[in-house]
Amino acid sequence: MRAALAVLAAATLWLLITPLYRMGLWLEQPNEGWNATHALNAFSGGLYPPPGSFIINNYPPLWFYLTGGLARLGADPIFAGRVIAFLSFIATAVAIFAILRRLKASVSAAIAGALCFVLILAGLLASYIGLSEPQMLAHALVAFGAAVLVRADNARTAALAAVLTVIGLFTKHVVIALPLASLAWLLIYRRHLLLPWLVAGAVSGFASLGAWLALHANVMSNMLFPRVFALPTFGKNLALITKALVPLAIYGAVAWRRRAVRDEAMMFAALAIAAGLLALLIFGGAQGVSINVVFDLIIAASIGLGLAWDRIEALSAQANGWRVAIIAVLLIRVGSGVPYANVALAFDARERARLQEQSSVLVALRDRLKQVKGPVACEALSACIWAGHRNEVDLWKLHFETTLGPFMDTRVVLQGITEGHFGAVVLFGRSNPVLDRQLPGLATALTAGYAAPEVLGGVVSLFPPKKSR
Repeated sequence: MRAALAVLAAATLWLLITPLYRMGLWLEQPNEGWNATHALNAFSGGLYPPPGSFIINNYPPLWFYLTGGLARLGADPIFAGRVIAFLSFIATAVAIFAILRRLKASVSAAIAGALCFVLILAGLLASYIGLSEPQMLAHALVAFGAAVLVRADNARTAALAAVLTVIGLFTKHVVIALPLASLAWLLIYRRHLLLPWLVAGAVSGFASLGAWLALHANVMSNMLFPRVFALPTFGKNLALITKALVPLAIYGAVAWRRRAVRDEAMMFAALAIAAGLLALLIFGGAQGVSINVVFDLIIAASIGLGLAWDRIEALSAQANGWRVAIIAVLLIRVGSGVPYANVALAFDARERARLQEQSSVLVALRDRLKQVKGPVACEALSACIWAGHRNEVDLWKLHFETTLGPFMDTRVVLQGITEGHFGAVVLFGRSNPVLDRQLPGLATALTAGYAAPEVLGGVVSLFPPKKSR
């Protein structure tokens, strides 16, 4: 069995090569520039922009305090955020191990559950590993809160678990599965700890909320900014359940065979899985929500797999054979869905060259933007941050993602472009009728206010103002 787990660990480590390599490159990745923009405003009074702004912040503040504080000490908020996010990813795996051990799982079961989480993300959802974004830190905090709770035997320990959970939710507020599972589990099995858990959570939560509202104006207008819900987005995100299908199926099969047995640990996993599905249903239809919406479910399913790993012993005399089969099926599932680039980096020089070329394009764009004076309007938010420009307009969400445009008077932005207000306008690709339907009139405004674009690397267009302006 040790050999089978070693194979699983080796495959997992191999799949981490690409995310680790990517972390050190100058790459434009989802959310990083947006998060860095707000991090740089964390201590300036502008963390939550006023109504009428063309960039909003609908995240709680703790990530921005952390990365913004590091930026004030001289760190780059994006690269520092990547390191924190990767360490948080590893910490989440450690927390899964801790949850399983504190639910009385064996060491091998806890290792299997933790590796299941790492393998699925590294193989099927690797773009989020080491991404400068608060989600993984929030998961780590909430998961450690759950780990503390499941073996809590006194009010003080339950209160500590609640405080960790609140800190996680004030890092990113969508990581709700383990908190909901913890609440339900306490109601069923640990009612004597429910009150201290709720009181500690309420006191720390309301105190944090009060400080948040007192320190920052415009919090509510940002947090309650309308969202676009779309059935295609919901369907696409619902399909992410397939990423967790193997551990879900294994847990479900074992749980069904043991349905007559009272098992607190298996019930905790069941509650976490149900809450993960609920989170997917609640958030999955929002435009702009992507693969991270399934992380709660993958964490819960990995806990379930670890518990099932041990309970196979009571169901079959060939338990180790079944465990080898579990690892094989898990590896086949991930192997069948992993992109070539995620496994090839270590031996394919072309893949390394491809990433380095993308990085070179961003470096060239950064250096070109350093020459630009005045505000810029960017889809490439990270490049603009690296060039020293704080983004006033979230052109990515206005022009491409369409999460802002339906609720804003975009005529102000278009008028600014028409008048050459921005020192540069940066788009991925070019202005074209397909993309511009999300921001009608962009091509006309660019023609009026800006010269022909400079195209870098065939992927980024930088529109400089007309010299006559």
